[in-house]
Amino acid sequence: MRGQTLILAATFATTFASPLTQLWKREKVYNEHGNLKLTSSKDTVALGDIKINDTKQKPNKACHDSGQCETNDIKMKGQLLSTDQANNIELTLGPDGSYPSDMRRKLLDALFAAVNGMAKCEKTKHKGSSSCPNPMVFCPAKDKTVTQCKVPKYWGVNYQDPKEKKAAPPNIGTSLEVKVVGDKVCQDTMGALSGVAGAVSGVAGGTFTLLSFACN
Repeated sequence: MRGQTLILAATFATTFASPLTQLWKREKVYNEHGNLKLTSSKDTVALGDIKINDTKQKPNKACHDSGQCETNDIKMKGQLLSTDQANNIELTLGPDGSYPSDMRRKLLDALFAAVNGMAKCEKTKHKGSSSCPNPMVFCPAKDKTVTQCKVPKYWGVNYQDPKEKKAAPPNIGTSLEVKVVGDKVCQDTMGALSGVAGAVSGVAGGTFTLLSFACN
């Protein structure tokens, strides 16, 4: 696997005459003896008051013990709050995956542990108002403090089983559609992988060790 990475790096440098330092920004090997590949997108979405752990319940239901995820879009409603504004949002999840049934729970736990490790969250205090500037939106009448997170627009994990090198790797992922923002969650994670590596190794009974992280 390491040899393949080095060959790709040489080809990239020859074809585009670009510094090799640009390659690791797309995929970075964290531990060459690891077994879990993590991929996320550069684009970022704002979840508003939708909690990351609440989004976990949806793929839990869509990804079955049979070894496949339903690919139908899953909708969740929430609000994106600022100090003086409240906007309704709709989050669309697009799960996908193929895996042995005994890997289902482990992959889901690793996926959401990684997302929690990557997320940028901050508290927002929304000032309540008896009048609402937008009649189509529910505006809290009282002051309300919420934690709102920004996460990559795509998350995915796949397990590199050393005993099954020729088989398609077990994998689970999901895309997200909501308000897109410019924060560099994926790129910032690339520069500080130890937190995400610790998150994924702490679930599924220690099954996973982060092999690499790709930012596409």
